[in-house]
Amino acid sequence: MTATTISRHSPLDMVLDVLAGSEKDLSDRETVCSVGMITPREYDALETIAARNARVIGVVRAVSTVDGPFAGWNCLARIASNVRLPGSFVADVVRGISLYPNLRPSAPPSGTTELCAVITRAGLRDSITAVPPKTLGGRTWMQSVVHTAVLKRWSKARGFAPIGPCIAFGFLGIQRKMLQRADIGECDALMYLGSLVDYDLDSVEEYSPGFASAMEIALRSVVHVGSDMQGMALASLVNLDVQLHNREVQKRWIGKRAGWHVHGDMSADEWASTVLTDCGSLGAFGYEPASAYPESRLGMFAATIVASSYDVLYDRATYQLAAPMMYVAAVGMATYNMHCIFTTFALDAVATRVSGLEEGAIPLFGDNSLLITATWSPFNVRYHTWERFVKYSRQIARSSSTGVCNTAAMAKKSLVLPCNDIAEAWRQANTRGAEATLIPPHNHAIHPIPNARDC
Repeated sequence: MTATTISRHSPLDMVLDVLAGSEKDLSDRETVCSVGMITPREYDALETIAARNARVIGVVRAVSTVDGPFAGWNCLARIASNVRLPGSFVADVVRGISLYPNLRPSAPPSGTTELCAVITRAGLRDSITAVPPKTLGGRTWMQSVVHTAVLKRWSKARGFAPIGPCIAFGFLGIQRKMLQRADIGECDALMYLGSLVDYDLDSVEEYSPGFASAMEIALRSVVHVGSDMQGMALASLVNLDVQLHNREVQKRWIGKRAGWHVHGDMSADEWASTVLTDCGSLGAFGYEPASAYPESRLGMFAATIVASSYDVLYDRATYQLAAPMMYVAAVGMATYNMHCIFTTFALDAVATRVSGLEEGAIPLFGDNSLLITATWSPFNVRYHTWERFVKYSRQIARSSSTGVCNTAAMAKKSLVLPCNDIAEAWRQANTRGAEATLIPPHNHAIHPIPNARDC
């Protein structure tokens, strides 16, 4: 299944074809009638499950035909109450999709400093400006025997050609701890539906069998109305639709020679929806209960800021064009390290909540995404992170630039935002003057409990 095949057969159309054969009601009388496209009397006249489902699907198709597939997904989430597709999730996607085409290139950053990095294979470890190129990036990983062996044990998705470490371990890793063991293989394949399109691998012929297999899994799972796997499948197909849509927008940016500093004049909340929608990892939001999404999305959004912060610093020439943390720079708050201050707040908030879960409770998808991304990124050896950290830090310490010195001084204070939740922290971090409201962190001493035998 190539990109041409995927785009020719709309994911939503395929889902509706499958749901038409469901032996269970897709919705209930109250929900269907509340949408306003069928009266209670008309609904009561539909005597069979097939007839009721046909009417529901007809409404969704009509909306999709007039207003497009994302309006159709939104209608399906609203009208089909028994189908596992969280309404708040789809509403977020629709919001992000509507905003994404409005992004545009910002002016290039003004001003320069003496800070620099020269990428070279010369192995100049004693130079504070010379850094080595990525390892296991590009196609280097294909020659790694160790990577190949580990990947075979780790990735359970069938039919896909070998996949690089960032996708195979990063994208799959963030959902592993929330999945039932029996679902891992199929959920891996469903995650790839969107994440591999994000990397344009759907246009590579050797991945076609994997895409065909993943699509088969998705449509087979859609049949099981109300199940975790139906939710995973539907959210993954929404994710696929998002990536296909956004890629067309990105092609227009590339045609205009837009770079990594694409952003838009929008609120902090709107930016969160925009970059969250484009993260390429939406599938597992459908696997967890719909009630979890409002909080789970915050962890995933914070994860995009963490990943973006590292990639803009180490790999900005190849990172996604709408780099999430660049919004902070665009509103003039990066000088105060607000992207770092925000992610520190988010990490503390999520870690605190997760550590208080009852035994056996499953962390949210967003929790997993943030905590795993935060540990993966700094230890990501392909960037030679620690070597670069030492060299960059020494350059900053020796800098005479006023802006560099102010940023370094701000970082050393380890101040935090005076907030109660992640959403408010993001809004504050992007509000001019917020640097004056920062406060010292509350540090808690941890005292190990003595072993009973030592008492």
